[in-house]
Amino acid sequence: MLDIAEQPGATVPAADPEYVFRKEQLREILAALFSQRADALFLAGPTGSGKTSLVLQTAARLNWGVQSVTCNARFEFRSLIGGFRLQSDLPGEAPVTRFQKGALPLAMERGEILLLNEIDLADPAEISALNDVLDGRPLVITENGGEVVRPHPRFRVIATANTVGNGDDTGRYAGTRPLNMAFMDRFSVSLVPYPDPKVEQALLQRIVPRLTAEVAGCMVQLAGQVRRTFETGECSVTFSTRVLCRWARLLNQYRRAPCPMQYALEHAILRRLPECERDSVLDQCRIVFGSLWQGKPEG
Repeated sequence: MLDIAEQPGATVPAADPEYVFRKEQLREILAALFSQRADALFLAGPTGSGKTSLVLQTAARLNWGVQSVTCNARFEFRSLIGGFRLQSDLPGEAPVTRFQKGALPLAMERGEILLLNEIDLADPAEISALNDVLDGRPLVITENGGEVVRPHPRFRVIATANTVGNGDDTGRYAGTRPLNMAFMDRFSVSLVPYPDPKVEQALLQRIVPRLTAEVAGCMVQLAGQVRRTFETGECSVTFSTRVLCRWARLLNQYRRAPCPMQYALEHAILRRLPECERDSVLDQCRIVFGSLWQGKPEG
């Protein structure tokens, strides 16, 4: 088994004391991290389900450094490698041009996690350049005099996406692309769905201790109903765990405002919805919360 660093370095994420681990997802990421011949790990799940936070919070507990990169349509492989930059050793000194390594060689040298967020937004041809590295081969940086960077035993690659690499036919995740089959063949896939209602309720009460179990339970129930209407196409926006946590924090922040539940929900998600969907969600609020609902009167 690989050693765990005793002291956190500069690239080790900060631990969130409010974070709640889920047993199945934790088991799968630990298996990927500590296997001697591990494949890269592909975390797929809906928006705001906790894919990135799972990696960061696991790494935080293990004192494992992370080089995090968010991909987009303009992503280029060379941005992972690095490039020449003007640098000065001391303030006031004339700058000189030096090669500055990017996230990939730094992670390989230091034995860190290379975290590629939203990887299905990138050009499949660009990210396929990672194939040799994913196979455990060294990286050759031709721009830096042919420097050879060999992978540290603790080096790992983890990617996150809203799809499983087959693209999105629903139109919910604009800009995502099907990924190259040979590239995906180098990953094991772990699904990260939204947490169980009990886990989400516990998370809300950990984030906002003053929140009663009854109110937290109703918030989670509402989120589940909105997610179901999103899946059937009746609602254009889903109610992610991220949004749920935002609602709880805003509710605590605006607790003295008129109609605090609705006011906080407006800021958390409702203002993103068309008027007809907004009214539908508010109707669901009144049904789910009943007398607990603190919203504006109908009409």
